Amino acid sequence: SMAYIPAGVPIRGRVEGLRRIRHLDLHFDAPALTRRFGRSLDHEALRMSRFQFRDDRIAMLAGMIAAECGNDRPLHDLYGEGLLNALFASLFQIDQPDTARRRSPLSRRKLRLVTDYIDAHCLDRIRLADLAALTGLSETAMSHAFKAATGVPPHRWQMQARVDRAKAMMARDVASLGDIAEATGFFDQAHLTRVFKSIVGVTPGAWMRSTSRQ
Repeated sequence: SMAYIPAGVPIRGRVEGLRRIRHLDLHFDAPALTRRFGRSLDHEALRMSRFQFRDDRIAMLAGMIAAECGNDRPLHDLYGEGLLNALFASLFQIDQPDTARRRSPLSRRKLRLVTDYIDAHCLDRIRLADLAALTGLSETAMSHAFKAATGVPPHRWQMQARVDRAKAMMARDVASLGDIAEATGFFDQAHLTRVFKSIVGVTPGAWMRSTSRQ
């Protein structure tokens, strides 16, 4: 099980009943990653948390990185750098610049199937495998085709749907922001605020003030 946590996001966890666990933390500098991958890097992906996902390729790379960290005779620095580059490219789905332009978008029918599913289940944990099954494509191909059709990855679409749910609750003034965050699938109020601002452009409080004046 893996998680990607953007910088500044508070996290907490608890483990019970385990006798042994291996845990690998990788910390990186976003500006350095931008310099390394340039325009191919989706900066929205850097700001979006991902919890309890699985990816065999990333797991294999992480295992090789962990093994190299414990190697008594470490290999050349380029080996570790290459593993990290491969892991980041997989984690953030970083394409070659010309490859991204050649991606074929989902057909209208398949796009409607996927977006309707995401909108209906936006408060749940949605797996790429579930979306891929709707389209008959692989997880990677579906993700790229979805982004080619909509301009955003599936996870971002889900966050937009959650924000729409939060907006509806805020417009009715039925609960506090903390309760709204919990009801719409966000980690806490701070998580809601961060995602809301990245999508809407203003904080929830500023949005409510602006709508109340209309």
